[in-house]
Amino acid sequence: MQYSTFGRTGISVSRLILGTWYLPHTQTMDMKGLFPVDRQEASRVIRKALDLGINFFDTADVYRGVYNRREKGDLSMVGNSERVLGEALKGEERDSFVVSTKFMGRTGPGPNDAGLSRKHVRSAIEKSLERLGLDYVDIYLLHGQDEVTGPEISIRSMNDLISRGHILHFGASNHSPVQLEELYTAADRKSLEEPVAVQEIFNLVNRSFEGDMFRTVNRHGGASMIYSPLAQGLLAGRYSGAAGPVSRKEYEQNFDPGKAGVTEQQMTQFSDFAVAKSASMAQMALAWLLAKGKQIFPIVGASSVEQLEENVGACSIRLSESDMAELETIFGSKQS
Repeated sequence: MQYSTFGRTGISVSRLILGTWYLPHTQTMDMKGLFPVDRQEASRVIRKALDLGINFFDTADVYRGVYNRREKGDLSMVGNSERVLGEALKGEERDSFVVSTKFMGRTGPGPNDAGLSRKHVRSAIEKSLERLGLDYVDIYLLHGQDEVTGPEISIRSMNDLISRGHILHFGASNHSPVQLEELYTAADRKSLEEPVAVQEIFNLVNRSFEGDMFRTVNRHGGASMIYSPLAQGLLAGRYSGAAGPVSRKEYEQNFDPGKAGVTEQQMTQFSDFAVAKSASMAQMALAWLLAKGKQIFPIVGASSVEQLEENVGACSIRLSESDMAELETIFGSKQS
């Protein structure tokens, strides 16, 4: 496992983060038409991550940990992934692992059960800590913009949580470069602690992160937590034979890896490149991200210990500049 200091925090973390948006699930559908989390297998994967040297775990208060996402209106499983992660980490020395979680999405039926208001923040962190079984969260992320709460309120709320010892640091996810810069400006204006990280989508198929967002994060010395590093499985070869290309815009709107504007020819080229390097497609996609810089931290999910072990194998792959250029040429070197 490779390790890097996380931004300016001084905390040493594994280059790969284990995410809990998707967790191993049972094979039996429940009465709601969902496949509940296999808690035993999920714990096994999390424990294996520790054995493999992963010390960074990501979750969110809205993560349900179910296989079927059709239950958007059902809030009964909100926080389930936090609970599963907390159960698996119980008994571990607290200084030996790092946890990030997120808030903003709807976690209850009330008018203040969503958003970035100070009222919701206070409730959200208390409930997340209870579900996780922790005294504090290492990295607390604003899980998006609510279009109502101003950046000054968000910055002050996060600093208040730091003062209370509920969190160590904070960051932002699903923000535009302009919105992120507004947070930094608000922190500077009030001489408060600023965001230390972002969590955004970035992979060989979708490279829009490399534009203004990456420059903004780097300018402020932040770290980048990358979700969907395998384009939701597309870059692991799980959608081979998918129908013809669809626009990237549609891919992002629907969160559907089968609609990424990628052709079978491109996937074949990518597969051949990985085979030539004695690597799997998933390992090659992750290795490309790791080679992008020591402040890039891909978030990997795993439905089994074997899948996790495969992903960790990416850390031993070294890519030359020509390798990087060839990979980017396969999927189009132009950034969005």
